[in-house]
Amino acid sequence: SLLQLSLLQLSLLQLSLLLLLPSSFSLIYSFSYETLLSTLTSSGQPFSTLPRFTDMLNYHKNRSLSLYKQEYTLNLLQGGKETGPLGRRRNGQVVRVLNYFPGLEGKVFWSDQTWITAIIKTLPSIKSEYFNAQIPSSHWSSFRCQKGPDFSLSTNWSHLELTDNFSTNKKIVDILPVTYNILRDIAGERLGPRHIAIARQREGGIPLHSDLVNCMLTLHLPFSVSEEGKAGIIVNGTKIYWEENVPIVFDTTFEHETFCEGGEVVMLLVDFWHPGLEREEREAVREYWRMNSGI
Repeated sequence: SLLQLSLLQLSLLQLSLLLLLPSSFSLIYSFSYETLLSTLTSSGQPFSTLPRFTDMLNYHKNRSLSLYKQEYTLNLLQGGKETGPLGRRRNGQVVRVLNYFPGLEGKVFWSDQTWITAIIKTLPSIKSEYFNAQIPSSHWSSFRCQKGPDFSLSTNWSHLELTDNFSTNKKIVDILPVTYNILRDIAGERLGPRHIAIARQREGGIPLHSDLVNCMLTLHLPFSVSEEGKAGIIVNGTKIYWEENVPIVFDTTFEHETFCEGGEVVMLLVDFWHPGLEREEREAVREYWRMNSGI
């Protein structure tokens, strides 16, 4: 029939396009833990038995993803829908099923992060550097969203990315070297591969969403709040107003949204590894993401 002929022609077209792809581009279908572990150990890193990491990789078995290998990690960390289905856990976490790291405690808010206390003591230096810096407006990045740039701009959330995923943003680091060095020196290996930034919320807000990756937590540490009691964040239904020098540490797999009814809030935004991860697990996840990012 004409329909069958059209479907056959479409399949042949898709096949021909795949054959034209450079050899360095490959579609992700599954991952071999043995191959990955072999690669990791050959680099001289002390990996042994990592059962939770193995379980995470095993979620990919028999899963097909129409995604280039080089795009996998960036889509994962930026919330791209192409990196597999979503799931809601009984405790309310909304996660990316294929990258859910098992065995980690899932709770909304976290405390007792002593390294954050050390960062709070440095806020006068960070604040002084920020307000004395000459920062071009073009250096601010808007909230990333699948709904497009116009919607992103309407949230009035923006940030100066010191690091973004695996990359250091040299043009921002050159403007804010004190801030960058403080965070690297104090937080050290806790820093995850997603965001280290100065974020700014003006009138508006980011709508309800989950960041989908449960092996990282997020710090909001405001150092400038122009109007108290006007702006903050709602996480899993709990509303908290941003206050200067008061940290909020939360798990961004719980749905959250920001709001600002006036004024401006400027804060440190730091994504860091979940404290329940062992060092070897952190390094395995980091290398796994790196291997599937084209970097």
